[in-house]
This record gives sequence, structure tokens and C-alpha cells, in this order.
Amino acid sequence: MTALLVHIGGNGATAVPEACKRTVAIFDGHTRYNLRLAFERLDTVKTDQGYQGPAVVCSVKFFPVAGYDPNHFLVTYLAAQHDTEIWLAPLAGSRLVVPYRASISTPMGLGILQATKFEFAPSQLAQH
Repeated sequence: MTALLVHIGGNGATAVPEACKRTVAIFDGHTRYNLRLAFERLDTVKTDQGYQGPAVVCSVKFFPVAGYDPNHFLVTYLAAQHDTEIWLAPLAGSRLVVPYRASISTPMGLGILQATKFEFAPSQLAQH
């Protein structure tokens, strides 16, 4: 998830389409793959605690690069997905957007990972 932290330059809004215009290179200790993000839409999020407001929704496409079996079910399944999304929401007091929600189709239905609490408090170390 930390590979999806995105810095937005400038001084305007941070939930902007440009947050999705990127390819993220990932190595998970075994497989090297790319996640290509593309802008889908702007939406609104509301957590039980913390942030409420705009988020940028990106489509995500999986591209295996190295260290994988091209015939493995998971690799072929992930590469065939077309409805995977990641929602990026602004981190208060910063120019970062961070993952708020991720969704992917699974053989059992839609899998969703979503924050229920979305708050940011600077560490004491950062204040010294």
C-alpha cells in the first residue's frame, strides 16, 4: 500500500485526476509487476471517524514483469481483470493522497478493502 502514496505538487486541490497518471513498480519478494493506474472519476468518501470529502478513483491494471509462472491461475486472473479500483484520499495537512479503498473482482464476488477510520496525526519525532 505504501507504493501508492502519491505526492501532488502545487498548492491547489490534492484529489485530482493527475494522481492516477502513473505506473507503480512493485516487487513483493518473489514477483515483479507493474500496477498501471488511470483516472476514472472523482467521488466523495465518508469514514466513521476522520476524513470526509473528495477522493480520486483510479482504475488499476496488473502487468506481470518477472519471477512469475505465466500459467499460474492467480497471474492470469489478475492480468484479465478490468474492474479493479483504488480510491486515493487526501492526507490532512500534506500534499499526499493515500489509499482509502481498494476493490477487485474475485471468484466469490467483489472484494473491498476500505478504511473505517481515516485520521492523520504527525508523530512527536517529526515535530522536533
